[in-house]
Amino acid sequence: MNVSVESRTDAERHNSLQRINRLPIELLSRVFLAGDDLDYAPGLPEVAFLNEEMFDVTAFYFQEIVVQVCRHWRAVGLSVPKLWSHISTDQYPLDPRAELFLSRSGTTTPLYLSLYMTEDFTKGLENDDSCSHANRTHKLLASIVEKGGITSRWRYLKVWCDMPSVVIAVADFIAKAPLENLAVLLLDNNPRYPSRMYDCILDTMLARDEQDNIMFRSPPPKLQDLLLGGMPTQFFFNDPPTALVSNLTRLELGVTCTLPPVLGLYELLSSNTKLESLVLDMSLVDQVHLHIRPRSEVQVELPSLRRFALKEPKSANWAISVLAMINAPGVEEFTLDLNHTMPPNPPGAVARFVAIARQGTQLLKGWPASDMNMDGWGPIFPALRHLILGPFPDRGPILSSTIRAFTNLTRLDWELEESCEQAILDLAVAPLPCPQLEHLRVHGVPNDELVLVVKGRAERGAPLKTVEVNSRDWGMITDEAKSYLEDALETFGEYIDENESDSDSDDDWTDTDDEDASDGSTLDSSEGEIQQLGSQAAQHNKTLWINRLPVELLSRIFLTGDKLDEIDALESSSREKQQEFQEIVAQVCHHWRTVVTSIPMLWSYIRIDVSYPYSRAELFLARSGNTIPLELELDMTGEFMKGLDKHDNHSHAARTTESLAFIVSKGGATSRWASLKVWGGLPGVLFATIDFITGANLDNLHTLGLVNDPDDPGLLQDLVSKALLERGTPQLALFHNPPPLLRHVELFGIASDFLFSNPTPPRLCNLSHLELSTIPTLPRLESLEELLSNNLGLESLVLDMGLVHDLKQVELRSLRRFVLKEPMNTSWALFVLMMIDAPGLEMFVLDLRDTVLPRLPGAIATYAGIGRKNGQLLARILSESEANELGPIYPVLKHLVIGAFPDDSDYIHHMVRQYSSISRLDWELRGSAGKAFRGLGKSPLPCPRLEHLRVREVPSHELVHVVQSRAAQGKPIKILEVHSQDWGSIDEQMRNLLYASLERLGQYDGESDTESETDTSSDSDTASDSDDGSTEDSEESAEGNEDDDWVDTDEESDSDSQ
Repeated sequence: MNVSVESRTDAERHNSLQRINRLPIELLSRVFLAGDDLDYAPGLPEVAFLNEEMFDVTAFYFQEIVVQVCRHWRAVGLSVPKLWSHISTDQYPLDPRAELFLSRSGTTTPLYLSLYMTEDFTKGLENDDSCSHANRTHKLLASIVEKGGITSRWRYLKVWCDMPSVVIAVADFIAKAPLENLAVLLLDNNPRYPSRMYDCILDTMLARDEQDNIMFRSPPPKLQDLLLGGMPTQFFFNDPPTALVSNLTRLELGVTCTLPPVLGLYELLSSNTKLESLVLDMSLVDQVHLHIRPRSEVQVELPSLRRFALKEPKSANWAISVLAMINAPGVEEFTLDLNHTMPPNPPGAVARFVAIARQGTQLLKGWPASDMNMDGWGPIFPALRHLILGPFPDRGPILSSTIRAFTNLTRLDWELEESCEQAILDLAVAPLPCPQLEHLRVHGVPNDELVLVVKGRAERGAPLKTVEVNSRDWGMITDEAKSYLEDALETFGEYIDENESDSDSDDDWTDTDDEDASDGSTLDSSEGEIQQLGSQAAQHNKTLWINRLPVELLSRIFLTGDKLDEIDALESSSREKQQEFQEIVAQVCHHWRTVVTSIPMLWSYIRIDVSYPYSRAELFLARSGNTIPLELELDMTGEFMKGLDKHDNHSHAARTTESLAFIVSKGGATSRWASLKVWGGLPGVLFATIDFITGANLDNLHTLGLVNDPDDPGLLQDLVSKALLERGTPQLALFHNPPPLLRHVELFGIASDFLFSNPTPPRLCNLSHLELSTIPTLPRLESLEELLSNNLGLESLVLDMGLVHDLKQVELRSLRRFVLKEPMNTSWALFVLMMIDAPGLEMFVLDLRDTVLPRLPGAIATYAGIGRKNGQLLARILSESEANELGPIYPVLKHLVIGAFPDDSDYIHHMVRQYSSISRLDWELRGSAGKAFRGLGKSPLPCPRLEHLRVREVPSHELVHVVQSRAAQGKPIKILEVHSQDWGSIDEQMRNLLYASLERLGQYDGESDTESETDTSSDSDTASDSDDGSTEDSEESAEGNEDDDWVDTDEESDSDSQ
């Protein structure tokens, strides 16, 4: 016993000196969460979560391993509920592991359920006893709820089964359950006996009341992905047709028995116009009405749809009706599988319709009349890049003409019938179809035909780069053909389709049990003690679970930790950097050091903030390899310019050029730069940076940030003017050729001549994020118009001020967030609003403090409230007599932020009333605006959807009045946030009145768009800044990182294991 205690004491002494214990608990918990995600889904958790093959009920999972590494890791692992939120089982009663995970997942953490209700689940039951199958299903789901996994916590639910009675029982259970947090639902009924599928469903359905055959009684409000396989049609399509779900982004619909009614499908798609992926799989349909009449009266636009699959529609007329109904010109991937399609119309009619049914924005609503002139008509998906063709029971020439219609294809997947083998040769016949085709994947193509296609396209100047052959055909390709194809192509090989095994092996995993994980150099003691403790540590480390973590998984954790380190830096207001994540873990032990130094991506973040020598940057560059994209940050203020005259632009510019040249000389070529952010204390720093990158190869640059950050911001304009005079009159341009991948640009204090000098046009295009603050002159609006016209895909825009001229409107259909702060000149601001047509805007910040004549700021508020008529943005402000049928310039606005408003409160009151769609309002009042605020409680109530209110400088009695008035009229405020400076003025009586009418009440600090900190006395939860559409990540991050929820389990017995 004494020996054991002494050995343990020595081990604990050694461990206390290890660098691993310097990792902050918060960071370690986030690493564990990232490792958990990688365990369930390497690279893409949400997709792999839907993959049945990813799950193994017998395997040890990441969280089970890390809690056995040491007491410290065990304490951290057990204190993070989200680590235990994936609940998987394939048996009833609920197995001990699932119960353990449920107990450790807390009471509020969202759950991810995987239920495998196949042969093991129904063991002991008769195959034909549908009632016993249904009863067991109900008992399993009820037991999950009883153990704390209530349905309101379910985030993902995926069920695999092989009996119709099971999937119907699951549908019955969830139809009546509260599922307010459900985001993904997968029900996959893969029949154990396919030939008896229809009879089994019929027997089950006959014993049921028709009113019970419904998928949802109350649609889950957050449901985004719905995947149904083998579900009886009656459960999803009722009479009269109504949509059971809405606002989906992904829908995979596989039904049984009968084809869905076309009108029912129309109602469903009309309620889900944001769909990005749609799969209609009719392969399990058994009963088909052969004389379905094509419908021509319905059509629905799906502008966001990018992936569409139509599989085995059985009826050609039904397929044409569906294709004619779905107007989705943006589809990029289309799967067409016409196997088992039956008369009266041949499958060729479907393929022909796909090729000829669109002219511009017009889509045919059915098969064209025989006398219709089809000149100018083309394929229904003009932007298609990837076409997937299943077995086609018809003549080859029809399919070849369909393929020829899609001129933008870059990839073609083609499974040919034996009678259509020669059709593949058309790909090499002049004039060549699909001139941009680079990737070909085939099944059922003979050896010689494949060689002829590759050779023919190469000879005609449109060579293929990648060819994949189905693994079942691979053995039939001769060695001679393989040799030719390998030489002629960049990539040639076989692929395994979904019907074959593609499971991962353990061959690439490394056993590190015998590796010495100690690092004696960290011990500050005598050499003899170092050797003795090192030897003891080596023996001790051989028994630790940490050495069973595979190298691949460990490297992924390190990459995730590095990313979290960058996120923390972005969220911090300070630019000062401490030790990097990778530098810390490299000092934990020899094993970790070997792994971390072998991953170039961990060293791709290069920061320079001190003067030469740049030893740290040189080390990171050396370890980043030669090809990994680099993220560069140069803080050329403070320490970086030490020893230089702080007013000398020339010396600052010279040191800037020196540092950039140093990066290139050490292997950081400009072609590797993915992100470049520079802070300068003098304008010469930015001038030198721009001169360096103007003619450089920046093919991979996607982010550029240039910030003029002098010690005294009040001198910024004088400093830039002086620097421009010193520079003389060389040509000013940000880029000669804009980087092709550039999407994110932030320019602060940049000389406007670099962007808007005439006759040089703007050099920025195809941006999604632009923040622009120019100096010392304002950009002319004509130049600003040209800049915006080159960036129609902008999603976030922050602008400064300019002159007023007659302008053309620019449509920014993707813009969701727009901030207009202190434009100073009212006319300039007004014309900017008239120029930017963004009907999809969801967040608008309007701050008019210090705005001056020639027009009153009230004109801006008036225009913002009634500046759109019949969907068109107006180019002037209409008078009140003309104000019929007018509406706000942003008709779908959800979040309005109003800064201090220097004008009469009536203008702002009328503007707020116009935005009936907003659910959140941030309002900083001045004394004269009290009347406008009181209007929020007057009947008829403005903003009927308003639930979240954040205010500043509002008297407490006004707050109580508005909150109680809206509650009394049935439109209550749920969340109220008061600025911290005003919080003390609300006495206890007023707070109690507010608590009685609100779900959450708290205070916030800083500007109106910063995060809040809620007063804990009002509610146990933390007040959230997010709208109803807040992301899952933010919710789960809050749950996983609250220190108050952590439990110290150092004294817990080691015997508590799974």
